[in-house]
Amino acid sequence: MACHSLSTNANVIQDSTRDEQCPQKIISTFENCLAKCEPSLLSRVKAIGVCGQMHGAMMWNTEYDLHCPDKKNFSNLVTWQDARCSQEFLASLPAPSCGRLSSGFGCATMMWYLKNDPVHMKRYSHAGTIMDFLVAHLTGNVCMSTQNAASWGYFNPAELKWDTEKLASEHFPIHLLPKLVEAGSEAGLTRCSMHNIPEGIPVTAALGDLQCSTLASISDNKYAALNIGTSSQIAFELCDKQLLVPKSVDLFPYFHGRRLAVAASLNGGNIIGAFVDMLQEWMLQLGVEIER
Repeated sequence: MACHSLSTNANVIQDSTRDEQCPQKIISTFENCLAKCEPSLLSRVKAIGVCGQMHGAMMWNTEYDLHCPDKKNFSNLVTWQDARCSQEFLASLPAPSCGRLSSGFGCATMMWYLKNDPVHMKRYSHAGTIMDFLVAHLTGNVCMSTQNAASWGYFNPAELKWDTEKLASEHFPIHLLPKLVEAGSEAGLTRCSMHNIPEGIPVTAALGDLQCSTLASISDNKYAALNIGTSSQIAFELCDKQLLVPKSVDLFPYFHGRRLAVAASLNGGNIIGAFVDMLQEWMLQLGVEIER
């Protein structure tokens, strides 16, 4: 097994209400990590699985060019920490058929653009999470797993489809929403060789980071997993489909038709990051510049 990690340094807008990142920098970092792997190992790759941070949204055109971001053929990634959607704005939207809608959720972000900057949306033909964009980059096919769809809002888990009627009532551009597939489904094949990974390798639809980290942490549904990343969550597989859960607990699609019960906190590694930023600012005021 080979493992490499690099900082994306992708933040482009970070203030009290907005949190956006550059997709080109994220994809470039992914490719740089691949370049660090032994070519002999990459040539043996038989399948590719992708998971990433849920909720965030970006848009792009079919003929996007990562090397020419100035052409505006793909948008910034609006992350889950984006706070542009006020409670008043969210309350003005139709209630989803299931679950809550929060600022930073993909459909909420796109609703904000629809109401505040509709011209921005008209530039693009597709929408998805950053990992959906990566899968589309690898295969040429656009789809979204039910795991990520549930993180966007306006997803009906019982029927495994978008709340198209509620979205259409707000004149939401339904054509931007990706085709939905079950978690674990194949999205397509790599359309060219890349860093010695052959052409024609199966790529699965992108999965949620929470579901994947939980699956890797617990092997028995008798256990719960505490995951601390940017935020933190405690999660466990829900065995009884009739079990009622409190409003503070969210239900997400898991694997093989099962559900994951999740109690989330907004506090995690982001608190450490804020503390580091504060120390960095103090040092800067003292005349000492240090890298983060």
